[in-house]
Amino acid sequence: MRTFLSASALFLGLKRIEFLLGRKPSKKLSDRIIDIDIVLYEDLVMESEFLSIPHPKAWERAFVIYPLLELKEPISDPKSGRPLEEIYWEKKESLAKQYLKMLKIHPPL
Repeated sequence: MRTFLSASALFLGLKRIEFLLGRKPSKKLSDRIIDIDIVLYEDLVMESEFLSIPHPKAWERAFVIYPLLELKEPISDPKSGRPLEEIYWEKKESLAKQYLKMLKIHPPL
């Protein structure tokens, strides 16, 4: 997505959308009605109490890596500079297991 908002302003807007869709604030990790995260924001690296960019667990999640690889654009981790394809090949087996598990829970339409 493209935006003229700063990362912090985008974060606040996304939290507002989550609230309007029924998400209740909680400090615990649990099932949520909706969860909108900022995974990347250009090459920004940001750490605050409320927002970390890139998302701290982005490169561990198949549902993040697979769609980014489909973009056919060179994407790198802004923290390490490592290309996403390199990260994928390093974690290929665990990502494939996650993906297969997701398919069992949410089969394709």
